[in-house]
Amino acid sequence: VVVPSPLNHHHPGSYLVTSLTFVDPSRIYYKKNQWTEIQRWIQAGRILALMVLQVMIDKAVNRFTRLRVKRAKHETMASENNSNNKRMLFLDGSCTPAN
Repeated sequence: VVVPSPLNHHHPGSYLVTSLTFVDPSRIYYKKNQWTEIQRWIQAGRILALMVLQVMIDKAVNRFTRLRVKRAKHETMASENNSNNKRMLFLDGSCTPAN
């Protein structure tokens, strides 16, 4: 399933959600010594798919954090530079709160 990016509508492929089959923990917990079962999961690429999904989630979280820090920086600069304390509208559509 491909979902458009909630963070960046200009690059919709930068955030993908894929449907995966997850490992049932009880299967591995009760059968600790059956490495062939774990090996089947690895060979099927499911472990790799989980790693890829984790990397994609990490990238999305990092991007969200950077955007939040950037917006906070712009808001503090706007409040310091604006002597009238009026609202400032940024190019991305966000604005500073009115005082």
